[in-house]
Amino acid sequence: MKPIQVTMKAFGPYAGTQPIDFRKLDGQSLFLICGPTGAGKTAVLDAMSYALFGQASGLERHERQLRSDHAPIDTPTEVVFDFALKGQVFRVRRSPTQERPKKRGEGTTTENAKAWFFSRDENTPDNKDGEIIAEGVSEVTANIETRLGFGSAQFRQVILLPQGEFRRLLSSDSTQRQAVLEKLFQTKRYRKLEAALKKRVNLIGDTLHDVDVKKKTLLEQAEVADTDALTQKRAALGVALQELEVQTEAHQTAQRKAQTRLTTGTLTQKHLTERDQANKALVELVAKQGEFDTVAQDLARARRAKDLSSTENHLKDTTQTEKTSAHDLELAEAQLLKAHQDNVEAATQWTTVQAQGPQRDEASHRVKHLTTLNDAAAALERAREVADQAGATAGCHLRHAERARATLEDQVRSQAQVCDSITARSQRDAKTVADARTQLVEAEHARDAAQAAHLAQGLQDGSPCPVCGSDAHPTPAHLDVEMPPLDAVEQARAARDTAETALAKTQNQQQLADLALGELRTRAAQATAEIEAIASETRTRLRGLGAQQSPGDVQAALLAFHSANQALETCLAAIPEDLRAPGAIANAQSAAANTLKQLTEAHATAHAANDGARTKLAAQQATTDGFAKALKTATTRREAASTELDKRVIEAGFVDRADYGAARRDAATEARMVKQLESWRDKKARAEERATRAAAAADGLQTPDMAALTAQLEAAEHTLKEHTRAVSTTQNTIDQTQRIVDSIQEMMLRFAKAERTLSVVGRLADVANSDNAWRMGFERFVQAALLEEVLAAANLKLLPMTQKRYQLRRAADPADRRRLGGLDMEIIDAYTGEARPVSTLSGGEGFQTSLALALGLADTVQARSGGIALDAIFVDEGFGSLGEADLEPVIQTLQNLHGGNRLVGIISHVYELRQRIKTQLVVTKGRTGSSARFVLE
Repeated sequence: MKPIQVTMKAFGPYAGTQPIDFRKLDGQSLFLICGPTGAGKTAVLDAMSYALFGQASGLERHERQLRSDHAPIDTPTEVVFDFALKGQVFRVRRSPTQERPKKRGEGTTTENAKAWFFSRDENTPDNKDGEIIAEGVSEVTANIETRLGFGSAQFRQVILLPQGEFRRLLSSDSTQRQAVLEKLFQTKRYRKLEAALKKRVNLIGDTLHDVDVKKKTLLEQAEVADTDALTQKRAALGVALQELEVQTEAHQTAQRKAQTRLTTGTLTQKHLTERDQANKALVELVAKQGEFDTVAQDLARARRAKDLSSTENHLKDTTQTEKTSAHDLELAEAQLLKAHQDNVEAATQWTTVQAQGPQRDEASHRVKHLTTLNDAAAALERAREVADQAGATAGCHLRHAERARATLEDQVRSQAQVCDSITARSQRDAKTVADARTQLVEAEHARDAAQAAHLAQGLQDGSPCPVCGSDAHPTPAHLDVEMPPLDAVEQARAARDTAETALAKTQNQQQLADLALGELRTRAAQATAEIEAIASETRTRLRGLGAQQSPGDVQAALLAFHSANQALETCLAAIPEDLRAPGAIANAQSAAANTLKQLTEAHATAHAANDGARTKLAAQQATTDGFAKALKTATTRREAASTELDKRVIEAGFVDRADYGAARRDAATEARMVKQLESWRDKKARAEERATRAAAAADGLQTPDMAALTAQLEAAEHTLKEHTRAVSTTQNTIDQTQRIVDSIQEMMLRFAKAERTLSVVGRLADVANSDNAWRMGFERFVQAALLEEVLAAANLKLLPMTQKRYQLRRAADPADRRRLGGLDMEIIDAYTGEARPVSTLSGGEGFQTSLALALGLADTVQARSGGIALDAIFVDEGFGSLGEADLEPVIQTLQNLHGGNRLVGIISHVYELRQRIKTQLVVTKGRTGSSARFVLE
């Protein structure tokens, strides 16, 4: 990961927008971040760390503490970080949880943290983010950690070395160092191999146990103690099966003979039963001879009656025609009576309508008169609309003016409270400034006294004073209290500066608040005067008029309202008073037109109804006369048909119509009678044939004992069934026993194979899971080898830094034998030739060693890992712990990193560094916030 540009907005001491463009380094790999205490040097590192992981470089700085106290409340805090990674360019944009002004109303609201992650290319301008990759705080952090190959903890140990945490990687224990190596070198796969081997051993052990349990279960199913007993049981069952198979043929022969005897007896019994049943059926049919002779006679009479059906049907048709003609005549006479009544009613209505002539003339005249008033009504409506709109506008503007006045009065009261609050805060800040100034004076006096006392301790009679040059020292200074801390004056001065900045900010806010209050009071007085200038009666009338509109000029709206009312009065004078209401003329026109239309339509309707009634009466009279003539003709035809039917009934041999009617049968009854006769005759013939055939079949046969024959067959079948069951049971037992034998043999082969595998895999798992001379697992072993590579690379930096005195190596034994070892480190001192713990190094030596370790780790990761790129390193302080002789080789080592194309940033107050490192990011502190710029020489 190599930084390109980080932009801070309202972040830390930076009140506005502060970009840090690393491209301005123009190929310089080593630069210094310098400036006064509290200016915001570490904030640059905080911004990069926060953008990537949502955390500052120092764990003690919480996310909510990252917002600038100098920034206005409406300026949001945000960090935008562009960086390069493995040939690609990315941008991350992140903002913390913060307060912002409400979009509606007063006060503030809490806005949650946000984050976006973008992919960019060489053509993407700085003011464009690029293509979105992830959105959301946790999603962006997870995506970045995946691409970098490490998290925030490793970032602070190998790339960004924060103030106070610089020696963390050096002083970490094996467990913490293992986490770093695991992330950077992705050694988790070796731990997975350890777990896989252990899991394989467990699976093989489970297999061996399962085989043993299944073997015991199978022997219990076979009800034997061991495999020898199982073999003996299988042989005994085979002998028993052979003996049973020898007896099978005899039992089957006995069953077949019993079945043959029973079949013969059943057939004999069937012939005897059939003979008895055939004789009985024939006797029953002969007994019905008389009944079916009567059916034959009735069938002959029905067929003679059927010949007269056409004559009877003709009589029915003429009778129906006579009835229909009589009904038609009855209906025609009723309709004729109704036509007479309708004719009288139509004539009466026509006389009444003819008398309404004057009313029709009057309605026509009123329609014409009202039409002449249309133009005047339209003008009246337009004048009324204009007057209503003017009143609505004036009323709306008046209400807006009154609400604006009330709002201004509320704002005056609210702003007065704000001014009072700021005044109180200004007084408190003034007291804080006075106290801070007093403390600064006291700290300076204490420092001067301490320095004088310190110098006095070295004064000797006859030697000149380094301050005044006198050889005499009559009253040397004495330190009556403890020596104050070296940074006490600096802290007091910083406290005074902070208090003075806060006071200046508060006083500025007070001036702005007082100006705002005066302006609000002036605007409120102007609004009140404008409203009071309107007459009270007019205000009362207009408050209830108008819908929601935009505010406007009240006086102009009042003039338009009075002018519209005068025009309305002029239009009202041109129209009768009873027609002045909105829509009255149109309603009157509609009513008059409706009246005229109703009278005209009634005249036309009555005239048409009178003519239609007369025509309908004449037509109905002719229809009635026709129906009377048709009824007379139909009666004559019906009488002739009745005489003809009586004549033919006598000729057919019937006494009268009643006798004829009794002989008649419908077609279904006649068909049923025919079918009954044919069925009886057919059944009788077949019964006679059956009886003859059954007598011949039963001739000479004797009744068999069926119960005895059935009992013999059942006994033979039961014996055969029991024998077959015994054979099947024995065979099933043999098959089951054989399956158990085969299963046990197959399981024993698996058992032997699993034991051979366990002997190999088990040993591998033991070795991989720390059961070895070094008490190290496979992953820890690999990490130990990687650590040796890291230490070798670190020693290439450490030896020049320490004039070849110190070099790192991996400790042979773990520092704590109760834990797994392999990742402990120790330092070899060339002056003594002995190795000792890294914790014994002094502050400066520890700084050199930590820096060399970080650089060596970066080199090793770059050489070994294709997934993790460590293209930058930032060091926050620590150089002050180095002596002048130690500082030179450290600077030389850092300057030599240019060949590796790694960006190295240093934060330090050490004056010598500013003299040696001319490429600088200079941070300047001011009362309204800090600023930063690159200085290149």
